[in-house]
Amino acid sequence: MDKKTTKIDGVINFISEKINTYEILPGAKLPSLRVLSKQLGVSISTVLEAYERMLAEHKIEVRHGSGYFVKNTSYIAIKNTTTFQNIESDPFWVAHQSLMATEATLKPCCGWLPTDWLPEAHIKKSLRELLTGPSGVLLSYSSVLGYTPLREMIAKRISDLGALMHHDQVLLTDSATQALDMICRAWLKEGDTVVVDDPCYFNFFSVINLLGIRVISVPFNLMVQMSVNFYWP
Repeated sequence: MDKKTTKIDGVINFISEKINTYEILPGAKLPSLRVLSKQLGVSISTVLEAYERMLAEHKIEVRHGSGYFVKNTSYIAIKNTTTFQNIESDPFWVAHQSLMATEATLKPCCGWLPTDWLPEAHIKKSLRELLTGPSGVLLSYSSVLGYTPLREMIAKRISDLGALMHHDQVLLTDSATQALDMICRAWLKEGDTVVVDDPCYFNFFSVINLLGIRVISVPFNLMVQMSVNFYWP
């Protein structure tokens, strides 16, 4: 052990490495103070101090009567979530208006469709078939990529358009917000700049602001004009 590294640091590094490599998964219980002290050859008080420091850094959590657990989600400091510079519209105002509006009100950029646009009969039929089908389909996990028949259909339609694709290249998400969050985390880093139309889907502003990404907004009518000029010179 490095002379500058204390025994407490050693315990923190040991646990952090297992968390970062997913040897200990989010939500999983950590070794007890006694077990870890014996495993690493340190005192129980050393392990306790290490756990307390990790608690303060929001890496783990304590459940009284049960022990210490890895947090289900990593803590990310939220920066400047109350103001959005260079944006003419207020995404929080748009979100509030969408949530408070009645069914009869049009809600552009809200992220969901009007109820009467949805195939209610087909949804009810699918739910009935699911409830009366094999219990394994209802109670078991499927592929982490999402429902395979749906991914196969999406891949086929994309391939029909000329872009060959295998269904294992398709990932289904629970929502557009989740998809946008995954894309931003995969392709962008803090300090990067993105150009968006304004107004746009309000949750997108929250996602990129949470990740520390700068925004340059272009008024929607100007964005449309730019698109027309680009495609039809």
